[in-house]
Amino acid sequence: MKNHKLIAARKNRKLTQEQVAEILKVANKSVVSNWENGNCKPRIDHAFQLSTLYDETVDYLFGDEMK
Repeated sequence: MKNHKLIAARKNRKLTQEQVAEILKVANKSVVSNWENGNCKPRIDHAFQLSTLYDETVDYLFGDEMK
């Protein structure tokens, strides 16, 4: 199930998946794509980095998925 909040937060910051991957130092944009498409969840450290990058809480970005 797509994480629409994560996608919207990235787009609000005018960042590409490639840019996010570079900032977070993950392998490539497919990792970010997998998070956004709900294929997998980020590690907790990446979740906190995304929260900081997007200026949103971890609960807002991933709360519905953690239940």
